[in-house]
Amino acid sequence: MGVSERVARLRQVSLEAKPCISAERAALITDFYEEDRGTVSAPVRRALAFRHLLENKAICILEGELIVGERGPAPKATPTYPEVCCHSLEDLDVLVEAPFEKFPVSALTGEGIEDLRRRIFDLLRIVRVYSKIPGKKADRETPFILKKGSNLRDAARAVHKDFADKLSYARVWNRSGLEGLRVNRDYVLRDEDILELHI
Repeated sequence: MGVSERVARLRQVSLEAKPCISAERAALITDFYEEDRGTVSAPVRRALAFRHLLENKAICILEGELIVGERGPAPKATPTYPEVCCHSLEDLDVLVEAPFEKFPVSALTGEGIEDLRRRIFDLLRIVRVYSKIPGKKADRETPFILKKGSNLRDAARAVHKDFADKLSYARVWNRSGLEGLRVNRDYVLRDEDILELHI
């Protein structure tokens, strides 16, 4: 049994929706905390903020929907959650003084962004390897992404499932000075290795 025209149309709307960030929740929470709430406790204030959110949040109901539910005011509109991040200036002090790695960055000047990018990459614990066909230049546009510690056999499997068993050897080029060195299947990959697989 095929899908109805209504379901097909709703599916198409969902597929064509552009992902975006919705500031609606942040604006509602900010509005709530800007109003004078008297001397209620922090847990009560958070509960009242949640009630304010539920009473004022837009509900997305598309034409033809029978079951509704979106996180934001439109399909693929992701809300922000300022109330989850910080409840008071004291909470912010705790975060600032906590033993976390800190990376000050400036969206205005770009300062610190490269350090943050490098650290995030290190935390992912991955390596990027590039394939090369014999006699041609390496394809540096589309790396194979593998876990740090992966070996040549893992890379061959990523290229094609049959390559891992049929792999005879590979030649490797990298920043450490390897220039077409012949390596065996157990060779541990380094980030940005260029591999020429021979089966």
